[in-house]
Amino acid sequence: MLITEITISTDEPTEKQICELYWQEDDNGKYAYKVKEIIEKTAFNGFQINHIVKKNSAAVASWWPCSRGCKRPYRFYSRSELDTAVRKFNRGNLEPWVCTHCYANELIERGEREIAVRKKKCDYLLSNLKKLSESPIDINRLNGKEIVYLLALLRHSGSEDLTQINPIIENKSDRLAPTHLYSLRILNYLSSQDIICVSPKNDLAKIVFDEDDQIRFSPESVEWLIPLSDGTSIAQLYKDLEEKVAEPNFYKENEEDLVNIEFLISEEECIEYLYKVTNTHNLSFSVGEKTRTVLSKCLETYSVSQTFSFIWNSGRNAASFYMSHQVPKKYAANTMPGFIQRQSERALTNDWDVTGFRRDYDLKQSSLSRVVFNTVLRTDDGGFDRALPVPVPD
Repeated sequence: MLITEITISTDEPTEKQICELYWQEDDNGKYAYKVKEIIEKTAFNGFQINHIVKKNSAAVASWWPCSRGCKRPYRFYSRSELDTAVRKFNRGNLEPWVCTHCYANELIERGEREIAVRKKKCDYLLSNLKKLSESPIDINRLNGKEIVYLLALLRHSGSEDLTQINPIIENKSDRLAPTHLYSLRILNYLSSQDIICVSPKNDLAKIVFDEDDQIRFSPESVEWLIPLSDGTSIAQLYKDLEEKVAEPNFYKENEEDLVNIEFLISEEECIEYLYKVTNTHNLSFSVGEKTRTVLSKCLETYSVSQTFSFIWNSGRNAASFYMSHQVPKKYAANTMPGFIQRQSERALTNDWDVTGFRRDYDLKQSSLSRVVFNTVLRTDDGGFDRALPVPVPD
C-alpha cells in the first residue's frame, strides 16, 4: 500500500485501537480489516470511525514529498485519499503539492516582494516628480505646440478641482484628439518635454517594471501632474493658458506650429471617419502610410467635409466590389485609397463642385480641435468646412 509510517496522536485506548485497525496492513500490503469488520470489533458506526481516524491519525507517504525544498511527506487522513494517490502514482500522473509550511512561507515572500515592488514604484514616481519640480514649467517658455496640447489636455481631463489630470479614458463624452493614436502622441509628447509626469497617487497596479527594469504604463490609463513652482497651481496655469491662446498675436507668433497641428487634426479626422465607413460596411482595413499620403494630398485642396464625401463613396464602392466579385473583405477595403485618390484628382481636373458632408454625430469635434479652431482662430469648427494651409516641409 506504500504506507511509510502511521502516526497516531491520541492516547485514548479505544480511539487508538480504531486508528491502528484502520491503517493496519497484511503481508500482501492490503488493508488488514475492512471498515465493516472494524465496526463489528468496536461497536462504532462508519461515520464515527472515519471521524476518529481523521482527527487522530495519518498515513505518511515518503514517495510523495512536498514539491518545494522541505520535502515533507504527504499525510493521508482516509483510505480513499490514499488509494487515489497510489493509483495516480502507479500511472505516473501524480501531481506535485506544496505543504502548508512552504505555502505560508511563499505567501510571506510574495508579500515582501510586492511591498518591495510597490516601494520601488513609489520611489520612482516621487523622485521623478521631485526632479521635474526643480525645473518647473514656465508658460512664457512654452512653444505654441506645447501650449495648445497642454490646454486641450486640461480642458479634456483636468479634474474638477484642477489639482491633477485624470486618465483620458475616463472622459467618455469627449475626445482629446480625433483619434486614440493622436491622443497618445499628445500625452507622450508632453511627457517627453517634462511638462507632465505620472502622478504618485496612481493605483500602483497600473505601473510595472519590465525585464530590463524600465517602467511601463498605459498613458491613457494613468493620472498626471504638472510640475509647477511653489505658489503656482494648475488652476492658475489653466487660466494663464486660456489667456495666452486668446492673445491677438498668438497665432502669428506660433504660425508654423499651429499650421502643422491644423493639418494633422484634419488628417486624423479623415482617418477616423474612414475607419467608421469601413466598419459600417463590415470591411477590414488598417491605415498605413499610403492611405495617409492619399488623404494628405486630398486635404491640400479640399476641406475635411469634402474629403468625407470621397471617403464615403470609396466605402460604398468597396462594399459593392466585395459583393459583386466575392473577394476577401480586406482586398475590397484596400481599393478605398485608390478610389479616393482618383475621385479627388478627377474633381480637381474637372473643377467639380464637391458637396461636403456634415460632421458625423459619433465623431464630434475633439478638445484639441476646439482649442485650435474655435479659441485660437475664433471660428465655429472652422477646420471642418474649409481647406487649410498646407504645412511647409521641414
